[in-house]
Amino acid sequence: MKHLFGLLFALLFTINGAAAQSADAVFYMEMDTLGGGIRAGQEYDLYYKSRIPFDSVSPPAFDARIEVVKGPLPWRGSSSTFENGRKSSSSGEGFRYRIRFAGEGMVELPAAGIKKGGREYVTPDAVVRVLPAIGELREVTCRIGLRPENPGPKEDFFITLTCSARPDNKEPAITAPGLRCRPISSGSQVRNGEAQYTFTFLAQAERGGEYVLRAENLSFGAKPYPLEHTLKIGRIRTGWIRDCGPLLAIGAGLLLEMLFLRLFFRRERKADFVAFVLRHKRIPLTTSWALTHYGIPFFLVNVPMFFWIAVIPMGHPPAPMSGGLNPELWIGTLPLLPAALLIRRQYRKLFFTPVRTTLPPAELYPAIERLCKEHEWAPDHAGEDCFVGHTPGGMFSWGEQLFVVFDKGQVWINSVGNMDRRPSVLPSRRNSRNKRLMQEAIEQARP
Repeated sequence: MKHLFGLLFALLFTINGAAAQSADAVFYMEMDTLGGGIRAGQEYDLYYKSRIPFDSVSPPAFDARIEVVKGPLPWRGSSSTFENGRKSSSSGEGFRYRIRFAGEGMVELPAAGIKKGGREYVTPDAVVRVLPAIGELREVTCRIGLRPENPGPKEDFFITLTCSARPDNKEPAITAPGLRCRPISSGSQVRNGEAQYTFTFLAQAERGGEYVLRAENLSFGAKPYPLEHTLKIGRIRTGWIRDCGPLLAIGAGLLLEMLFLRLFFRRERKADFVAFVLRHKRIPLTTSWALTHYGIPFFLVNVPMFFWIAVIPMGHPPAPMSGGLNPELWIGTLPLLPAALLIRRQYRKLFFTPVRTTLPPAELYPAIERLCKEHEWAPDHAGEDCFVGHTPGGMFSWGEQLFVVFDKGQVWINSVGNMDRRPSVLPSRRNSRNKRLMQEAIEQARP
């Protein structure tokens, strides 16, 4: 993270007040620092930035208290600032040095100059306070993390080196025989008043086996920090499992559901329709009818399955929020309650309603035919044992199926959403109306 030296005092760095930079400085210095102070022996990037193009440079003269590790290197960039609620952007160019302070104390940073159109610009003087180098390694904690934790051979994965203090070297490395590893990013942040430095590497193992990761160029106060981590690479590639595993699991779950439904409804599917109705007083379901009739409850049951299949591979349990609420647990279980209520409701719709009559089927069919003509019902089957038909669809309905099963001294009637079309669980006044019309027609029928 980069800060102007005018802000370093707030970060425990001491800067000579006369050397503090003004916001409108044309040529100025800047260092990459973070809370915790500048320490001896650590590497820092010192930037010399200009807000305008320049023709020539008068380079800085470093004394023995500042070691130049690398540089000068060209620099070009842009920045944005907010003032009185307005955003202003600026771009600049310049050069930078990677430096290391030899010891503690007050150190004056060397000034540099540029020329543009015969006019010379010089950076303001700046003095920084350099703290002693880190004394004991026990003051520092470093760790190595992997993402994913169990990579396969010839699969890219990320290695993260995290330290509680700034290393002496800005470019530590992770090495292991047979492992290709290159740095891709680094960063720093302050959490709860404590600095954290992170270095990320992209790695790939040639083959499966055990690798010992070692940190190189990792030292604090000129003392090497010993850090090792054992990495186990599987014998087979596992990336496809992470990428396609959830989809395969969902597909397998849906296939098992289909097999379960076929087994559960196999007796009803093979049963004689009229005999089943007279015995159980409800509509026998085939697998396709069951999927349609219970379609929305089945979907609600599948929501938790899809959710947990997506969450479990992440490798961490759901964390409760403040107050004990756990949104992931709610999402993974709450749909089961409305699903159970809808299944119960849909199941009750399958049962027939008895209508008393002494007329045989042949004398009841004229009344049924009259209903079909008046309400545009379409017969699907008309026999001596039962009548099956369907109504036309409407704006908010896929139509209904009509059932009349003839019995001794009575008939059994029912009307449900058309199970040959789309699922429907909405309250259907049309079903109630259809049953009322059939009941009135049968009761009013005359020989």
